[in-house]
Amino acid sequence: MANLALLRLPSFTHKPRVFILSDIENEPDDQQSLVRYLLYANEFDTRGICAVTSAWLSTRTAPEAMVKIVRAYGEVVANLNHHVHPKAQYPPSEALEQLISSGWPIYGMAALEKPPSQGAINLVDKLEESEEPLWVISWGGTNVLAEALQHIRREKSPEEQKRLHGRLRVYTISDQDDTGDWIRVTFPDIFYICSIHGFGAFDMSAWQGIAHPIAGGDMSKVSAEWLTKHIQTGPLGKVYPTPMHIMEGDTPTFLYLIQNGLGNSENPAFGSWGGRYRAVTVGSPRYADVIDTIIEADGSERTDNKVTIRRWRDHFQNDFATRMRWTLTSDFGSVSHPAVPIVNGHTGPSHLRLNVKAGDAIILDASGSYDPDHPDDNSHLTFQWYQYAEPTLNHPIGAQAVPRCSIRELESTHEDTRVQTLDTAGFETLAQGPRVEVIVPKSNEPAIFNLPAQHWLPHTGIDGLAYHIILEVVNTDVEFPVRRYLRIILDAGLR
Repeated sequence: MANLALLRLPSFTHKPRVFILSDIENEPDDQQSLVRYLLYANEFDTRGICAVTSAWLSTRTAPEAMVKIVRAYGEVVANLNHHVHPKAQYPPSEALEQLISSGWPIYGMAALEKPPSQGAINLVDKLEESEEPLWVISWGGTNVLAEALQHIRREKSPEEQKRLHGRLRVYTISDQDDTGDWIRVTFPDIFYICSIHGFGAFDMSAWQGIAHPIAGGDMSKVSAEWLTKHIQTGPLGKVYPTPMHIMEGDTPTFLYLIQNGLGNSENPAFGSWGGRYRAVTVGSPRYADVIDTIIEADGSERTDNKVTIRRWRDHFQNDFATRMRWTLTSDFGSVSHPAVPIVNGHTGPSHLRLNVKAGDAIILDASGSYDPDHPDDNSHLTFQWYQYAEPTLNHPIGAQAVPRCSIRELESTHEDTRVQTLDTAGFETLAQGPRVEVIVPKSNEPAIFNLPAQHWLPHTGIDGLAYHIILEVVNTDVEFPVRRYLRIILDAGLR
């Protein structure tokens, strides 16, 4: 059974190329993030792991801490490979260890006064080796990236510079040294995601939504007690330190890239476990925080930038605990695995796009979705559907302006109460069952303070409305229900 089940799991034919910059040993959260990252290493093409400085660790780097964690991963990689597709295996620890390097043990812009560090040389090499995008995810300062860009500017022709810049995708956890702003000003053509605020004013950032009390929500699964019980177990879990401040502030950078069917790495405004971001001006490749609205457990609403990550907290923590359990056993049948959503014959993680007109009724059928833990029976799965309104419009008023689709259940396999207890992402509407009918709004005219669309659309770059319907498939009969998604985008014109 396990072999058949494995073959029907995602094989991740395309894996994002990733280069990590980490001020590891600044505080425990970088070690925590690296442990979690390695649990998803089969979904990434890791091209570099580089120790860097930051404002909080300004005179040294700690690549040896990375080596320790990667070697602990080496003790469990054989078990991990019993829980994934044979073509989506975890890389050997020896290969990952060879990718570890370091920047200069000096702060920020001062590194640009020295020859390129080994980390910067490696980064340039990885940019040049493939035409595919390279995701530079920064958990600390960005001076190694600044070094690499300065080296490219000095050594490459303008045409080569443009080509290499076009391959860069940067997601950094705020600015943690003085090079981030310099990079964005000096190289405005680079794709760059960052919470931009006063230096060190992290309470203003979206990424605090992962675990900070300021973001609200249920804190139980980011508490030290929960982490001790469910994460700090086995050889890899033992090198996961207890939080000093908040858990894993850097982790949204790669949650954004996890191939669970929710996000689209080239479209930050779509939203994912790693948050939701919008271009700072129309056509800009620089992206900053936006807001989402969620319905809290008590029925109240909350609207802020942290919600774009916090709404998924229960989902990514359940997934984390499940993967850590994979490290403890090679027995496929003793632990749970995520479902494979299929809608109208389309299998994720890529989105399903449909062209529609106002008033159209669309049938979405997910009955072919697959439960790898029960290959011949998907009755253990729960199907939930909701409209993610915020990605539809680039307007300050957000979801309030978005016309709502009607989502009608055509059949249901579970009682309402059971499904509702699983909805922790705070969406205002929820339908259930494997088949639904979605009715496109009869009017596609957004209501922006009673102003016609032509008043504001020229400033947003929008030439049509795309309604985002999310299917969430959950395996319910386990301690930690694991979600997988399929996003259906209904492309409609404007009236």
